[in-house]
This record gives sequence, structure tokens and C-alpha cells, in this order.
Amino acid sequence: MSGLEGKIVKEIRPMTDTELNREGWSGRQMVIVFTDGTLVYPSKDAEGNGGGVLFGFMGNKSIGWS
Repeated sequence: MSGLEGKIVKEIRPMTDTELNREGWSGRQMVIVFTDGTLVYPSKDAEGNGGGVLFGFMGNKSIGWS
């Protein structure tokens, strides 16, 4: 994750059609947008063969964003 430390998250939103087309993906995929314009999005594998879903833990409960 080198290069992400200290960055500030601006928003988390669905990818735009342009972003999806650039990756060759479809559907509703999420993107993390940082204040400096960096974009990060989950992939189903290290080769970028499709988008993924964000999962996490909030309070005492597992949660997913999609």
C-alpha cells in the first residue's frame, strides 16, 4: 500500500461509466476517491479481472458496500 499512507479520503462512490470502460468492467463497482485525485477500487483478483466489493467492520458488525 505504499503511497497511500497519509492520504485523506474525500468520498466513496460508484465508479463512473468512463472509469468502468477504462478497466473493461461492468456493473456497479465502488471507488475510493482521495483529496489529491488518487482513485482506488477493489478488484476480484490481482490481474484486474473485474471489480470487487468493499467489506469491513463498523462498531460490532460486519458491513459491505456495493
